[in-house]
Amino acid sequence: MLAIWYNRHHRISIGTFLLAVNVVIINIAAFDFSLEKAMLSLAVYYIVAKMINYDLDGFNHGESVMIITEKPDEICVRIVKELNMSITYLYGEGGFLSKKKKIIYCINQSIYLFEIKKDYIVS
Repeated sequence: MLAIWYNRHHRISIGTFLLAVNVVIINIAAFDFSLEKAMLSLAVYYIVAKMINYDLDGFNHGESVMIITEKPDEICVRIVKELNMSITYLYGEGGFLSKKKKIIYCINQSIYLFEIKKDYIVS
């Protein structure tokens, strides 16, 4: 719980925080046990901390999506209402025809990327 609090308030990753706490504990325990056991424990906790960060970052990884369409307002309403995502409009201009366009830009979790591709993007 403390690691999650530090992550939210100080932007220290959960794995890094847990590694720091374990380093302190293992350094204290190194006086009672051998230095070899303490170093081995630190190596194991380092690997565990990296795996925790990898798992958490992998699941919370955000993806950005740009949608260029002739009907940006209709698609925007659907994305906001059906997927409960926020969007941003970017204004662009075509390089060939110099036609002005509204571009839909949204950042979301990667699990929603499939929903956007399936429902809103026609190849």
